[in-house]
Amino acid sequence: MNKTAFIICEYDPFHNGHKYHIDKTREAGAERIVCLMSGNFVQRGDIAFCDKFSRARMAVENGADIVLEIPPKYVLSGASLFASGAAEIVKKCGLYGTLSFGASTNTENLKKAARIIYSDSFQNEIKWYSLETGCSYATSAYKLLDDIDHEAALILTDPNNVLALEYIRAFDEPVIVCFFGDHQASLDPNWETMMIEAGRTPEDNEISIQEK
Repeated sequence: MNKTAFIICEYDPFHNGHKYHIDKTREAGAERIVCLMSGNFVQRGDIAFCDKFSRARMAVENGADIVLEIPPKYVLSGASLFASGAAEIVKKCGLYGTLSFGASTNTENLKKAARIIYSDSFQNEIKWYSLETGCSYATSAYKLLDDIDHEAALILTDPNNVLALEYIRAFDEPVIVCFFGDHQASLDPNWETMMIEAGRTPEDNEISIQEK
């Protein structure tokens, strides 16, 4: 990978998963890590829980070299503008490097889905399907992709993957750091039995279940 890596982030607040991502980016060969972070507003449309200066400090204290702010007009937009806004900052700063990001599926599956979704013909199909049915862009993309490749369509059901696809579109040759259960964690239906077998009870103050 290039010696400079970009991480698009919000860090609201910074947690161990973010630290893991930065560390893995370093392990992949990055000598400089530039974080492109939302400011006092986050992509959900909310006011950030932590102010941008505190979050930037936490990022630098945990391995980032510099933090640049993504303007609110990009942050408070959809995934496509959020990704392209970050790419625009990189371009205007004259920076060159590779994007590193987390996703909930592997690299090849993401690239396969991206090739289909962002082809001119598929984008045209989405437009007409949306007009005919009144469905949103996201719903139209999922339904049309499901007809072609069900496995690829399932990628669109995870918010991390939706952003990952837009990152692939906005940046050249990104590096993907794959990890699971970050913001969409789920419990095994038999979690209570698993706890009892492990000698734990729901009344315990600390419960830790490893997702299989």
